[in-house]
This record gives sequence, C-alpha cells and structure tokens, in this order.
Amino acid sequence: MELKVLHKDKYIIAAPMNRGKCNVEQELTDDVDLSTFSQRLNVLEKLIRISSLGIDGDSNIWLKCLDSKKGVYEIKSGKIRVFCVRGNDGVLLICTALLRKTTKKADTQEIAKAAEFKKKYDEAYKSNTLKLIEDKDENDQQKN
Repeated sequence: MELKVLHKDKYIIAAPMNRGKCNVEQELTDDVDLSTFSQRLNVLEKLIRISSLGIDGDSNIWLKCLDSKKGVYEIKSGKIRVFCVRGNDGVLLICTALLRKTTKKADTQEIAKAAEFKKKYDEAYKSNTLKLIEDKDENDQQKN
C-alpha cells in the first residue's frame, strides 16, 4: 500500500495513492473549482495544524469523530468534507476521501469506505508493506 505524504511536521498527514495518483491531494489543490477554494484552503490549514499539534488537546476541535469503533473522523469547512482514519508510528491521519456535501448528515457510505480502508491499512502496516511517498524537495531537485 502506498500513501502520499500531504504534510509532515511532528506527525504525518497522508492519503492513499491509486495508480500513481493521490485523489485527495488533487481535490484539495484543484485550481479549477474557485467556488470552494477558501474552504479547501481552510481544510489544508487544519491538516497542517493537526500535523503540528496532534489530535489530542486543542486540535481536536477541527476533527470530528464520526465512528469511534471504526476510528473514522471528519474535517470540514463549508461544503468540503475530508474523511480520515488514524495511522501508526508517526502517521497521525490518513485522509481517505474528500467530498463536497450539501447536507448536514454524515455520509454512511464514506464512513464504511474509510473503515474498510483502515482494515487494509492495518494489514499493510502489520505485514510491513506500507510505503510513504514524499515529494522531492525543490532543493533536492535542483541538485540533480
């Protein structure tokens, strides 16, 4: 299983890779949809704060637990919802999906998908087949 590192500070925020692409990253950084730009920026800011502070204490105000048994969380800003699960060994959150919602009710299908992803993640972690993918630093790219 491959995870793309979205932000790394005290803790790592990551998202699954699928065929070499990270859908969550693409959705968060989509330049085309200007109608949700500030909301996506707000979610990114929350992820950065969580990466720095963790999810205990003050930062848990940005993270809503949707299912404590399955370990599924949500970060929201306006119509934007990011579903997350907790990781292991410094990987604090894995963002499994980003949705644009129009209702207040939690999406049970996305909660189920996130819970299923958590099972696969745990299996990959236990079998040591988990790979974190980080973008090369611009300074490293200039050296090559």
